[in-house]
Amino acid sequence: MTDRGYEVEVEIQLRWRDMDALGHVNNAVFVTYLEVARVAYFREIYGDGEPLDFNFIIARVEIDFLSPIALGDRPVCRVGIHEAGSKSFRFEYLIESARDGRLLARATTVQVCYDYAQKATIPLDGEMWRRVTELRLGKGLEPPRRKE
Repeated sequence: MTDRGYEVEVEIQLRWRDMDALGHVNNAVFVTYLEVARVAYFREIYGDGEPLDFNFIIARVEIDFLSPIALGDRPVCRVGIHEAGSKSFRFEYLIESARDGRLLARATTVQVCYDYAQKATIPLDGEMWRRVTELRLGKGLEPPRRKE
């Protein structure tokens, strides 16, 4: 993954339940942290919305665990959309420690646009793509790539 910038940043609030018997955040909890960042991203471009306003499903989650997160850490998750296809888009995430700058994890999720009523994939929404592009440009980042 190449660092092409991240549009949204969110501080992750650690909870006691996030920890495992080894005293660090359990690997499965990272998926929840990615979800928190995705919600923050969509609030940035849409404001508050209903769950069915977000017409996609998660098709893939990939996480590189780089350093353990302990209860005293202050993780920050940065998230950005760098590319999309005709029916899917990719979020890229970077989780770092605000306490000491350690890189904690890198991750990618692939979202497939989906019509829940029809139970079928659909083309990427043009309005969403316009908002993503505007957000990236407004943050001084290069526009996302579109692969057809």
